[in-house]
Amino acid sequence: MIPLNTLLIVFLVLFGITTGLDLLLESLNRRHVKTHGHRVPQPFEGWLAPERQVESSRYTAETIRFSMLRTLSVKALFLIVLLSGILPDLAALLAPLPSLPAGLIFFAVLGLASTLFAACFDFYRCFVLEEKYGFNARTPQIWLTDLLKSILLTAVIGSGRLSFGSAQRLEKYLGVEPGAVTLLAIFNDPDHKVDVFIDRALWESDAFNFHPLVNTSTLLISRENLQRFIEATGHEVRIVDVPGQD
Repeated sequence: MIPLNTLLIVFLVLFGITTGLDLLLESLNRRHVKTHGHRVPQPFEGWLAPERQVESSRYTAETIRFSMLRTLSVKALFLIVLLSGILPDLAALLAPLPSLPAGLIFFAVLGLASTLFAACFDFYRCFVLEEKYGFNARTPQIWLTDLLKSILLTAVIGSGRLSFGSAQRLEKYLGVEPGAVTLLAIFNDPDHKVDVFIDRALWESDAFNFHPLVNTSTLLISRENLQRFIEATGHEVRIVDVPGQD
């Protein structure tokens, strides 16, 4: 257990305040969705069925509630790791090793633990929330394969942590909801905060299927046109070799 000091107490107070504000904003957003989400926006009247709008608002409200639970869990785990002394103990355990491999192992352990923790929430979101509203298009086998690939891709691109994007991050950086993630969403990233990585074997295909920012339809786009689109957004594609699972 890390002993308390003035700096740590100040950090904990600020951490608690920011966490409380995040949860308050999420709660207000959920309340607004539950109160007004059933109404079809005026520009979409006649185009969007009222029952579809109601279903969408229910899904959004449940997603927000799930996001709040995830936020609390992540914050709680962060405090446990920070205050328990696990990190110093891990560093001490690796101290006999040379600095480079010790550092690599240290961050690999953190990255793997973080990815597995995030995967638990993604599994629930995929096979409970999205399955309930008919948005889930993955099987447990595909989900597990994606998880293994994400762990391998973490090592390939040198990222300390690679996981499925949360609903908040998808909305903030790509302007889409879970279940409707698409490469075309980089159009909503004019500041180029999102890096684009594509598997080399996949990139050799002649054409690709994408959701047009919603998961109710699919577009078939040739590789040439896709490359023109990516270049037009100003993003740079990094082609990587992602190991496959036989």
